[in-house]
Amino acid sequence: QLVDDYCACSMRSLDARVAFDNSGYRLDSCAFRVLANRCCSLRLLRFHSQHSWLVDQLLVPVIHSNVHLQAVYLDQAHWLTDSSVQALASACPQLTHLSLRDCHWLSSSGLEIIGSAWPDLSTLDLTCCWQIDDPGLSALLTGCQRLEQLSVAKCYGLTDESLLNLRSNKCLMELDMTGCWRITDSLLEQLTEFCRSLKQLKIRECSRVSLAAIDRLQKKRIVTDLKPPAAYRLFAAVDHNGYPMPQLNVQI
Repeated sequence: QLVDDYCACSMRSLDARVAFDNSGYRLDSCAFRVLANRCCSLRLLRFHSQHSWLVDQLLVPVIHSNVHLQAVYLDQAHWLTDSSVQALASACPQLTHLSLRDCHWLSSSGLEIIGSAWPDLSTLDLTCCWQIDDPGLSALLTGCQRLEQLSVAKCYGLTDESLLNLRSNKCLMELDMTGCWRITDSLLEQLTEFCRSLKQLKIRECSRVSLAAIDRLQKKRIVTDLKPPAAYRLFAAVDHNGYPMPQLNVQI
């Protein structure tokens, strides 16, 4: 009864990553049902990748019972589907932080749901969501124009086309595009021109980004995870006849 009363009235955070670890007891589906049976005041919900029992049928009722959720972290929840995203969208309008890192099941339809449900979403992590594409991300970014932190790292299908929608976002401060090898210098130029709040940009493994672009980012005081060589300078090299020599930018 004490546990039920606490869950119903006082518990604001359920972090299943550490539940019962100190006692050597691992949280399973039965224990989770008992714990979440009367939860109705949660603000934060977080799960661990080892919970293979976490499926839509178990999670969706908890979502519908906690309509004031503000932060949800479902990192590496491989056994969920877009149905859980739909449940969050319909039941939790106050959500501001969402992490779906390594949720390979997330589709473009899921992105469209996110974009239409939370215009005030501030933090979104889509790292390694391999199925998402330009149309889906474009729909999301059109709806979520107050994002402050966004990660699309290792989403290999994305190009400049979808990420250009960030130009209308005046709040963006941190953007992680690690491994998005299709993006180009043109995108970076657009982002630095329109996203005046941008402070941190991760572009490691973006093979089409040149050293010249990285140098321009640094001049605008945008912190990146790539540094041009110390001896690198932008200058017009000429041959012995005084004609400009072609330059090759190599990123290693």
